[in-house]
Amino acid sequence: MPESEADKLAVLVQCDTEWHAESLAAGLRGRGVAAQAEGGYVAGWRAEVPAKARVMVFKRDLLKARLLLSELKTEAGSIDWETVDVGEHVEGVAEPVAKIGPPKSEAQTAAASRTRGLLLTLAFIAAAVGGLAAAKSCAARTP
Repeated sequence: MPESEADKLAVLVQCDTEWHAESLAAGLRGRGVAAQAEGGYVAGWRAEVPAKARVMVFKRDLLKARLLLSELKTEAGSIDWETVDVGEHVEGVAEPVAKIGPPKSEAQTAAASRTRGLLLTLAFIAAAVGGLAAAKSCAARTP
């Protein structure tokens, strides 16, 4: 069965992080608009491949979603943090300063460091090969 134009997805907004896109999508879903965040696997990661997370909605809901998005932006700026329950501070317990989750082992940290080094080396090699190819191409055209 062919899909109608109203049943196709449209990009409502692009965000730098998956968290931001998912927060907006959740806010829209809470207001009755079917919305989803996508593109989070590469959002925020830069290796000459810029990517953004997107909030997708059905085309039929696009206008309503745009109106709700402006409401969400207004509400986000007017949060009264005095009325938000952020938990209790326990004396003698330091505030967390690291990411939530299990601590990384030395092996995981070392593996990540090796992977970064390998990727950086491959990037330099690719740039050098590209530069040599361009130089040869220019030299071949020179009479």
